[in-house]
Amino acid sequence: MGFTRRGDKFAQEHPFAIFAVLRVLLGVILLVKGVFFLSNTDAITSLISSGEIRWGAVFLAHYIALVHIAGGLLIAAGALTRVAILFQLPILIGALFVGEGPLGMVSEWYLALIVLIGALFFLYYGSGVHSFRTKLEQEQRYNEHYYS
Repeated sequence: MGFTRRGDKFAQEHPFAIFAVLRVLLGVILLVKGVFFLSNTDAITSLISSGEIRWGAVFLAHYIALVHIAGGLLIAAGALTRVAILFQLPILIGALFVGEGPLGMVSEWYLALIVLIGALFFLYYGSGVHSFRTKLEQEQRYNEHYYS
């Protein structure tokens, strides 16, 4: 737990609004990619599938889309940010290997790399001061102070 405590301490000491904007942007990017994957499952399935494991590729394409949508919403709101990012990490790392490298689909590969770096930062930093989680904690402290 020392890792998350250090990240929370860092977030309390550096309550910059830009971190909240970046967290929301990361969540929106994941949400949009999830909706795109859900609306284009055939393209994603053909990218993942090797031919004989078609049902596995269909399941994986839907799993990726739903994790991106749910995770994007949670990350953007600042609720369960670290848990949502832990579900995103295998997908983002896989995107670096499945997608073409810097000589192929440059923009998609670099987008996956930038989102992975952002996810790793918020895995350490957490939701930050400007988040749903922080608002709930403040309300809980208020209630404990005045109603106990």
